[in-house]
Amino acid sequence: MSDPNLYATIEQLRRRIQRLESQETDAALALPVTPANGGTGISSYTIGDLLYASGATTLSKLIDAATGNALISGGAGVAPSWGKIGLTTHISGILGLANGGVNADLSGTGGAGRVLKQSSSGAAITVATLVAGDLPVATTAAVGGIIVGNDLAIASSTLNANKGTSFPGSPATNDLYFRTDKGLWCYYDGTRWLTLDTFSHASGAAFFSSSVANANLGLWRLRADYAPYFMYLTAVTRTATTNNGSNYWTVTIEGRDTTFASGSTIGSFNTSADTVNVYTSHDGFTVSTANPTNRAHLNINLTVGAGAPGAFLMDFTAFYKLIVT
Repeated sequence: MSDPNLYATIEQLRRRIQRLESQETDAALALPVTPANGGTGISSYTIGDLLYASGATTLSKLIDAATGNALISGGAGVAPSWGKIGLTTHISGILGLANGGVNADLSGTGGAGRVLKQSSSGAAITVATLVAGDLPVATTAAVGGIIVGNDLAIASSTLNANKGTSFPGSPATNDLYFRTDKGLWCYYDGTRWLTLDTFSHASGAAFFSSSVANANLGLWRLRADYAPYFMYLTAVTRTATTNNGSNYWTVTIEGRDTTFASGSTIGSFNTSADTVNVYTSHDGFTVSTANPTNRAHLNINLTVGAGAPGAFLMDFTAFYKLIVT
C-alpha cells in the first residue's frame, strides 16, 4: 500500500474521530457536573449547607437552620431535617446522677404520698412513701425551733420559742420574747420591752359650767406592777357655747403619782376649733410624753383656756402598752 492518497485519507479519518471524541467529552463534562458524571449537579452553596441524596441519582441541599437545632433523621427513605431534640422521641437510656438525673427508671413508680428518696450519698434515686425513719430525730432544738420525733407528731412541749424569765442581753429592734414568769408576749421597740397587747382606759361623760376654772374630769388607777407606755389618745367633745380664740376649754391628760400630789403631762388639746353643740372628734392628738414620770394614776384635767366657753361634755380614751423589765 504505497498509494499516497490512501494514506492521506486514513489520516483525515483519524483526526475527524479525535475531534468527535473530544466533543463528546466536553458535553459529558458540562457544568455543573451531574451526579451521573461524578458531580453534584449544584453550582452554588451557602455556608452551612449540607448535601443529601434526595433521589437515586439526585443530590439536594439542606439549608442551615437557627442556632440550637440538631440534624434529625427522617427515617429510611425520608430526607433529614433540622429540629429540636425531643426528650420522649429522640432520647434513650437513663441519665446518671452526675449529669443531673436520678440514675433510675421511674416510669412505673409514683402516686399519692410518694417522694423521691436516696438511701446514701451517690445512691440511685427511688420513689417511695416517706416513713418516720427517714426523718432525723433531735433531742434538743435551737431557740425558735421545733423538735420532730419519729412519730412525726409535734407536741406542744417540744415547741421552744424565744422565752424565759428574763430578757436577752442584746436584743434587736422588733425582737419577740415570751416572759414565762409574767405570761406576757413582749417586743423590743429599740429602747425598751413592751407588751404586744394594748390596753386602754376610757372616761365617762361629765358636764361643767363656765364658772369652773379648773376641774378633774376623771381619775383612774393604773397597774402598780407595770409602767404604762402611752401610744394613742382620742377624745370626742361637745361645748354649749361658741368656741374660738377667746372662748375655749383646754384638756390635759396627765399621769399622777400615788399621792396625787404631782402630775406629768401625757398630752393635751383645746376646743378652740369646735363648733357649738356639735360633737367634735379629737382623734389621735399628740402624745407629748409616752412614759411620764408620774404614772400611778391617769387624770383628765379640764381648765378654761380663755373666756367663758360654757358647759362641756367629753368622752376620752387612752391606749397604752406596759413596759416590762
